[in-house]
Amino acid sequence: MPKFNEKIKLLADKKIAFLGFGIENQALVKFILAEKLPAAMTICDARGQNAFGKKYRALAKRGITWKLGEEANKDLTASIFYSVHRAGRSSIRK
Repeated sequence: MPKFNEKIKLLADKKIAFLGFGIENQALVKFILAEKLPAAMTICDARGQNAFGKKYRALAKRGITWKLGEEANKDLTASIFYSVHRAGRSSIRK
């Protein structure tokens, strides 16, 4: 079984979409940025820009794409989709 660091490196050079930007996905984005993985990230959330305040601007400056509003999850192209279910269980879809 690959070690944790090897698994994380599998995210490099991938298109990653975060479906919803709650606590779990915020932590994952922060981790990926800290690891300096070269990944194209898109954050999708039904809420608007004002819900994220300074986080929106700071992450946009770091090259992260945002898709917000009711249509946020439509027409996504990504290699990996990461979402957190309401029951608190996470899933990764490829």
